[in-house]
Amino acid sequence: MIWFCGLMLLVAFGTGVYWFIRIKVLESKPDGYPAGGQLDAGTLDHKTVVVCAGDSITHGNMGADYVAMLRGSLQAEDYYFFNAGINADLTFTLLRRINDVVATQPSYVTLLIGANDLNAAMDARALKTYRQLKKISATEIPNFDTFCANYKQIIDQLKTQTNAQIGVCSIPIIGEDLAHQINLNADRYSAFLKDLCAQQQLTYLPVREAMKDYLKHNPKKMGTSYAKTTTLVNMAVLRHYLVGTSWDRISDSVGNALSHDNLHFNTRGAQIIADVIRPFLSASLR
Repeated sequence: MIWFCGLMLLVAFGTGVYWFIRIKVLESKPDGYPAGGQLDAGTLDHKTVVVCAGDSITHGNMGADYVAMLRGSLQAEDYYFFNAGINADLTFTLLRRINDVVATQPSYVTLLIGANDLNAAMDARALKTYRQLKKISATEIPNFDTFCANYKQIIDQLKTQTNAQIGVCSIPIIGEDLAHQINLNADRYSAFLKDLCAQQQLTYLPVREAMKDYLKHNPKKMGTSYAKTTTLVNMAVLRHYLVGTSWDRISDSVGNALSHDNLHFNTRGAQIIADVIRPFLSASLR
């Protein structure tokens, strides 16, 4: 009887943990999401409105928050930031909610999206997870062609429905083995984005290049493999939210310089993203 009670307590604890993580990580929207209610009159007067759109890297609750870093480093009286990052989003998903971005009529939009497209195209287990989370339908196939088509539609809607200056971030590193096929694919996706920016007169923001440059000048023994990504993501979330371990400590423990789980970033990685984006936004004050 005692063992049965213990088992029930363990099941209850596990169920509680599952729903806590699901609500905290998978079903939440970031503070400052553009569809989050009405702003007080005058809130945006004389401010440069910025929307940072993307996936969990932008959302900022599965790793260090680069949007918060930008908010903290740019004068609050001059800028208003909307965070339009949603965990586990692909270009398919961002395209479906791009009207949330358009509705703010921003001065600037930054786009940081595509890592999940690459992950889904490379890993059948990840693809299944995105489908289970209803991020993509059974008929939507993440690959290079759909990434390009979705991105062009996102840009087209932003250009035709807003007057925003658009900054397009290259795909961040996915794991720190730059010779792995996932990163070779990310190089190709980023090359497309660079060409698209040149064609559409957009600003290309070389996040990927800055991260690769950091790793080049700060070499260290490889910490983790891409094959362990799903396990690393799950363990990092549990360690951070249940035990309170910082993203930086988790990153150190797995031997990575910039990422604690191959997809999301520690303080150093997030700071690189913020440092690449900041000059693009600061131009409005010159």
